[in-house]
Amino acid sequence: MPSSLYPLRWVLILLIAFQVFWLASDLFGSLFNLPLYELIPDAAWSALRLGSNCLELVFYVMLLGLLGKLAFKPEA
Repeated sequence: MPSSLYPLRWVLILLIAFQVFWLASDLFGSLFNLPLYELIPDAAWSALRLGSNCLELVFYVMLLGLLGKLAFKPEA
């Protein structure tokens, strides 16, 4: 794997972890009537949401940069 893909891979892994957390939160809230957002302080919950959104933006920027490198790569 090229070294330029390592940061993208780690950002993608973290993004998947955040998405699994949000899915688990929604499932616990709907199936077991146990909303996780009531167990976590509001500031921490907001920080998690902000971190998830920022990580998603970083992922898209890195992905666009990688696609730009591939699109403008001279043919061999």
